[in-house]
Amino acid sequence: MATCWIASGCAPRESRVPPLAGPEAPAWEADDLAGIRHSLAGLRGKVVLIDFWATWCAPCRQEIPEYIAWQTRYASEGLVIIGMSLDTLPAEAVRNFAQKAGINYPIVLADADMAEAYAVEMLPTTVLIDREGRIRHRKVGAMKDPEAYAANVRALLAERAR
Repeated sequence: MATCWIASGCAPRESRVPPLAGPEAPAWEADDLAGIRHSLAGLRGKVVLIDFWATWCAPCRQEIPEYIAWQTRYASEGLVIIGMSLDTLPAEAVRNFAQKAGINYPIVLADADMAEAYAVEMLPTTVLIDREGRIRHRKVGAMKDPEAYAANVRALLAERAR
């Protein structure tokens, strides 16, 4: 499995993070590349997949087509994907990348505080949050089996908010 170390660029590494038992996800609020304000509080009642990524991270780029497909397939069931870019590039460069890649979900330029709040140490890091705002799964590193990860997403979509 390949991962991208934030401080040192991309490096292959096997990394598994077990599912978490539901701690409250850290609050955040930020504008996406289109200038639309998003917040975790505003997404309550939705299943939220936060993808911490960067344009320079090859494993991050490899996952984008899956996230595009999931956003299309599962949005009507309550899935919201938010791409949290940790690029140091200007917003325009990230916007151009997102347009060329056909990304159909909001991209936010994340900062070090957001990354720290979600304990991001390498890229890609994906956090799956249930309808109640609890972290239910963390994936660190490249997605080995997209269908298995999609099963995690579908399981949370099947749960109803209390």
